[in-house]
Amino acid sequence: MKKKVLVLGSTGYIASSFIKNYKKKYKILASIKSKKKSEYKIFNRTIKIIENILSNNFAKYKENSIDIALYSLALNAKESEKNYQLSKKLNYSAIKVFCKTIKKYNIKKLIKISTIKVYGNKPNFLIDEKTSANPEDNYSKHILAADNYLEKFCKKNKIKYFILRVSNGYGQPELKSKEAERVLVNNFVITAINKNYIKIKTQFNMNKNFIRIKEIIKCIDYLISKKNIKSGIYLLSSKKNISILEMAFLIKKIFSKYFNKKLNIFYNFENQSIINKNFKINSSKIEKIGFKTKENYSKVISKLIKYYS
Repeated sequence: MKKKVLVLGSTGYIASSFIKNYKKKYKILASIKSKKKSEYKIFNRTIKIIENILSNNFAKYKENSIDIALYSLALNAKESEKNYQLSKKLNYSAIKVFCKTIKKYNIKKLIKISTIKVYGNKPNFLIDEKTSANPEDNYSKHILAADNYLEKFCKKNKIKYFILRVSNGYGQPELKSKEAERVLVNNFVITAINKNYIKIKTQFNMNKNFIRIKEIIKCIDYLISKKNIKSGIYLLSSKKNISILEMAFLIKKIFSKYFNKKLNIFYNFENQSIINKNFKINSSKIEKIGFKTKENYSKVISKLIKYYS
């Protein structure tokens, strides 16, 4: 029997990629906010559930039991900073509402997508699961509050849970969306194609950790399919950091080779030195349960250039 997976935030960057790649392996119940979006081809061969989780109008799921829920619902950092109340509603209050669904349908296992940004926007130290949180904006504050609420709820109700704190995702989306276009690497590629330049808007050059979207959804699949994995928070990242400027020049190199023309890079750093040289992510906890990430920046960027061009 195929496992039944309820996916919240189905039109999002991560969730839609998971649905596209794993709907043959699992019986997907795709929770979608609008009927129009439910008609997207990606949701063929899924059970479509038209609902707005924030309205408290819970859908009557067609299944008597749900094996696992994937919660990937959030308002991005930029929009969260513009609207505190909406950020609180989507990034925190929604998880409280969803916990009622967990009880109602007796869901015993769930995965929530979180972010390493709860440790700060430019940390300059080693991060692991025991590192104290230091949220600096509406987005990370509300995501952290939701993580804490869910963890407490699951422990109290003896529900198996995995909170995946993911580094900066990138790579080809399975569903065209503004969310996928906003992520830094994807945005650099799009700007390069449309305007023949990359403009770095940050004041300083800093190290970042980028993980391709394929690795994120592989990890979700791993957590669903494997038994006897201990509940808790897990950091998910690639092995190697790369600076923003280094990433821009890597894209420039691949772009110039692909189109046979030069690409300009604009930035306003006082110097090119990296302000967070000591930033590192310790992902040994997730490796101990048997999941290791693989990274190939050049290959993924080449595919991104081909996709967006």
